[in-house]
Amino acid sequence: FSSALAKQSVPGLLLVTASDRGLDIGGAPGCTAGYATSKHGLIGMCESLEGELVKKKLDTKIQLSVLCAGLVASNLWNVQRAEEQRLDKRQTIANRENQKLLMEYSGTSVSDTIDTFLEGIQRGLFICDSVPGQAAESFGRRADYINEGVLPSDHRMSML
Repeated sequence: FSSALAKQSVPGLLLVTASDRGLDIGGAPGCTAGYATSKHGLIGMCESLEGELVKKKLDTKIQLSVLCAGLVASNLWNVQRAEEQRLDKRQTIANRENQKLLMEYSGTSVSDTIDTFLEGIQRGLFICDSVPGQAAESFGRRADYINEGVLPSDHRMSML
Protein backbone atom coordinates (compact mmCIF):
# COMPACT_ATOMS: atom_id res chain seq x y z
CA PHE A 1 0.00 0.00 0.00
CA SER A 2 2.59 2.56 1.07
CA SER A 3 4.97 1.66 -1.78
CA ALA A 4 2.20 2.44 -4.28
CA LEU A 5 1.56 5.78 -2.55
CA ALA A 6 5.24 6.68 -2.67
CA LYS A 7 5.16 6.35 -6.47
CA GLN A 8 2.16 8.68 -6.90
CA SER A 9 2.83 11.94 -8.68
CA VAL A 10 -0.41 13.59 -7.51
CA PRO A 11 -1.97 13.73 -4.03
CA GLY A 12 -4.65 11.19 -3.22
CA LEU A 13 -7.53 10.82 -0.85
CA LEU A 14 -8.42 7.75 1.20
CA LEU A 15 -11.98 7.83 2.54
CA VAL A 16 -13.18 5.35 5.14
CA THR A 17 -16.78 5.03 6.28
CA ALA A 18 -17.13 4.23 9.98
CA SER A 19 -19.91 5.60 12.21
CA ASP A 20 -20.40 7.85 15.20
CA ARG A 21 -20.83 4.54 17.09
CA GLY A 22 -17.06 4.19 16.71
CA LEU A 23 -16.53 7.42 18.67
CA ASP A 24 -19.37 7.00 21.13
CA ILE A 25 -20.13 4.32 23.67
CA GLY A 26 -22.36 2.20 21.43
CA GLY A 27 -26.08 2.05 21.04
CA ALA A 28 -29.03 0.50 22.81
CA PRO A 29 -28.00 -2.32 25.18
CA GLY A 30 -27.69 -5.69 23.49
CA CYS A 31 -28.25 -4.58 19.92
CA THR A 32 -25.06 -3.02 18.59
CA ALA A 33 -22.00 -4.53 20.28
CA GLY A 34 -20.69 -6.08 17.05
CA TYR A 35 -21.45 -2.98 14.99
CA ALA A 36 -19.88 -0.55 17.46
CA THR A 37 -16.82 -2.80 17.84
CA SER A 38 -16.27 -2.90 14.08
CA LYS A 39 -16.53 0.90 13.85
CA HIS A 40 -14.09 1.40 16.76
CA GLY A 41 -11.75 -0.95 14.90
CA LEU A 42 -11.98 1.04 11.67
CA ILE A 43 -11.15 4.27 13.45
CA GLY A 44 -8.24 2.65 15.30
CA MET A 45 -6.91 1.20 12.05
CA CYS A 46 -7.11 4.62 10.38
CA GLU A 47 -5.37 6.31 13.34
CA SER A 48 -2.55 3.79 13.02
CA LEU A 49 -2.41 4.16 9.24
CA GLU A 50 -2.20 7.95 9.56
CA GLY A 51 0.80 7.51 11.87
CA GLU A 52 2.47 5.19 9.37
CA LEU A 53 1.88 7.67 6.55
CA VAL A 54 3.53 10.43 8.60
CA LYS A 55 6.47 8.22 9.58
CA LYS A 56 7.06 7.31 5.93
CA LYS A 57 6.61 10.95 4.90
CA LEU A 58 3.62 10.04 2.75
CA ASP A 59 1.13 12.28 4.56
CA THR A 60 1.62 14.96 1.90
CA LYS A 61 0.73 12.43 -0.80
CA ILE A 62 -2.53 11.22 0.71
CA GLN A 63 -5.24 12.68 2.89
CA LEU A 64 -6.97 10.19 5.15
CA SER A 65 -10.51 11.04 6.27
CA VAL A 66 -13.03 8.94 8.21
CA LEU A 67 -16.77 9.53 7.94
CA CYS A 68 -18.34 9.05 11.37
CA ALA A 69 -21.94 9.75 10.46
CA GLY A 70 -24.85 9.41 12.83
CA LEU A 71 -28.32 8.47 11.65
CA VAL A 72 -28.69 9.04 7.93
CA ALA A 73 -32.16 9.04 6.39
CA SER A 74 -31.44 6.44 3.72
CA ASN A 75 -33.28 3.40 2.41
CA LEU A 76 -31.21 1.16 4.67
CA TRP A 77 -34.37 0.27 6.56
CA ASN A 78 -36.41 -0.76 3.54
CA VAL A 79 -38.69 -3.15 5.45
CA GLN A 80 -39.64 -5.39 2.54
CA ARG A 81 -36.03 -5.85 1.47
CA ALA A 82 -34.97 -6.42 5.06
CA GLU A 83 -37.66 -9.03 5.55
CA GLU A 84 -36.52 -10.86 2.43
CA GLN A 85 -32.84 -10.78 3.39
CA ARG A 86 -32.80 -10.96 7.16
CA LEU A 87 -31.12 -13.81 8.95
CA ASP A 88 -32.41 -13.09 12.42
CA LYS A 89 -35.97 -14.42 12.47
CA ARG A 90 -36.57 -12.86 15.92
CA GLN A 91 -36.73 -9.36 14.44
CA THR A 92 -40.34 -8.41 13.83
CA ILE A 93 -41.77 -6.27 11.08
CA ALA A 94 -42.99 -3.81 13.75
CA ASN A 95 -39.46 -3.44 15.14
CA ARG A 96 -38.09 -2.83 11.66
CA GLU A 97 -40.81 -0.23 11.05
CA ASN A 98 -39.83 1.56 14.29
CA GLN A 99 -36.19 1.62 13.19
CA LYS A 100 -37.21 2.96 9.78
CA LEU A 101 -39.24 5.75 11.40
CA LEU A 102 -36.29 6.66 13.62
CA MET A 103 -34.07 6.96 10.55
CA GLU A 104 -36.61 8.98 8.58
CA TYR A 105 -37.46 11.46 11.35
CA SER A 106 -34.16 11.72 13.20
CA GLY A 107 -31.70 11.06 10.42
CA THR A 108 -29.77 13.57 8.38
CA SER A 109 -30.58 13.54 4.69
CA VAL A 110 -28.14 11.73 2.45
CA SER A 111 -27.36 14.94 0.54
CA ASP A 112 -26.69 16.91 3.76
CA THR A 113 -24.47 14.07 5.01
CA ILE A 114 -22.44 14.13 1.80
CA ASP A 115 -22.16 17.95 1.86
CA THR A 116 -20.94 17.98 5.47
CA PHE A 117 -18.48 15.15 4.76
CA LEU A 118 -17.07 16.96 1.71
CA GLU A 119 -16.71 20.18 3.72
CA GLY A 120 -14.74 18.22 6.34
CA ILE A 121 -12.49 16.78 3.65
CA GLN A 122 -11.88 20.25 2.21
CA ARG A 123 -10.88 21.45 5.70
CA GLY A 124 -8.44 18.52 5.96
CA LEU A 125 -10.28 16.87 8.86
CA PHE A 126 -9.38 13.34 9.89
CA ILE A 127 -12.77 12.67 11.55
CA CYS A 128 -15.71 13.99 9.53
CA ASP A 129 -19.31 13.83 10.71
CA SER A 130 -22.75 14.11 9.14
CA VAL A 131 -23.87 17.00 11.35
CA PRO A 132 -21.32 19.66 12.29
CA GLY A 133 -20.19 19.03 15.88
CA GLN A 134 -21.83 15.61 16.16
CA ALA A 135 -18.56 13.68 16.30
CA ALA A 136 -17.24 15.93 19.07
CA GLU A 137 -20.48 15.49 21.01
CA SER A 138 -20.34 11.71 20.62
CA PHE A 139 -16.74 11.57 21.76
CA GLY A 140 -17.62 13.89 24.66
CA ARG A 141 -19.88 11.20 26.12
CA ARG A 142 -16.95 8.78 26.10
CA ALA A 143 -14.73 11.36 27.79
CA ASP A 144 -17.38 11.89 30.48
CA TYR A 145 -17.42 8.29 31.55
CA ILE A 146 -13.62 7.99 31.43
CA ASN A 147 -12.91 11.24 33.29
CA GLU A 148 -15.87 11.32 35.65
CA GLY A 149 -16.14 7.64 36.57
CA VAL A 150 -19.69 7.20 35.28
CA LEU A 151 -20.80 4.03 33.53
CA PRO A 152 -21.24 3.96 29.76
CA SER A 153 -24.93 3.14 30.30
CA ASP A 154 -25.39 6.42 32.20
CA HIS A 155 -24.92 8.29 28.92
CA ARG A 156 -25.97 5.60 26.46
CA MET A 157 -28.03 6.78 23.51
CA SER A 158 -31.56 5.44 23.62
CA MET A 159 -32.92 3.88 20.47
CA LEU A 160 -36.30 2.47 19.47
